[in-house]
Amino acid sequence: MCVCPEGTKPEPESGSCIKRKPIVVGFFNGVWNTDKQAGAGLQSLEELIGPTYQGTKLQYESFYNQTGTGNGSTALQDIAEVFIQRGKELDGVLNNRWEHYWELLAGKHAEGDSLTARLLNGLGNGASALAGLFDATFNATLGQMFSGYSQMLSKPPTAADVAGQLQKLRDLADEDYSFVLIAHSQGNLFVNSAYDGLRSSHPGTAADVVHVAPASPTLRGEHLLADIDLVINGLRVQGINSVASNNVNLPISKSDLSGHTLVGTYLDTARAAREKINGMVQAVLGKL
Repeated sequence: MCVCPEGTKPEPESGSCIKRKPIVVGFFNGVWNTDKQAGAGLQSLEELIGPTYQGTKLQYESFYNQTGTGNGSTALQDIAEVFIQRGKELDGVLNNRWEHYWELLAGKHAEGDSLTARLLNGLGNGASALAGLFDATFNATLGQMFSGYSQMLSKPPTAADVAGQLQKLRDLADEDYSFVLIAHSQGNLFVNSAYDGLRSSHPGTAADVVHVAPASPTLRGEHLLADIDLVINGLRVQGINSVASNNVNLPISKSDLSGHTLVGTYLDTARAAREKINGMVQAVLGKL
């Protein structure tokens, strides 16, 4: 078999080299992501995958859903109230210290060089009570995630929910793009619906899905789910056994105690999930 030059691929029937269609790498964001955070996730994926594939430029696109932010706003308020109330019991040491709250929500409060760790180290005998507050608030955060996911799994997104995402996919398909669709967390619920809609209108368009930490009972492609993912494992504890199986073992890291975030866990340069995701994406690119 002849080796095709960059920017081309073998034509299955004749074996001759044909030009590769332009490729979109699309990202469907997860829970409680602002538009800016979803953009940061997409940028991290671009840094991992690279700007081109075998001479073909990759176009990176965000398929943002606001459901995580919308569902999470009340939950975040509830958790903030717990943080305030418990903080009042600690002689006002946390008054107006919201940097610790946001550090906690990011799962970074236990890192040795975090603001919270420095605060605890300086409190002496009072550190134990404050550490208990952070542990309780972190557990409350996970509880709100479980509740939100359970609600979405019982009533998953419909075609109407993903109308904007689907229209964007269809417009790009009309321009002869092929697709690698990467979804994280609850974004997997949205990518499934968008992928099915694209298949119904553009059956000849080359597209495949890479599922990361899927909070969805069905899949459209290969998936990666860590054994330390407290959010998805928590769904099983709640009796939702239809989520995907764990298929990568990762060491726990203080950089993300939830074991669930895209950048903090799955794209962490120090752990194996990052290169596994890249391998999954490269395998899909090879089929387009």
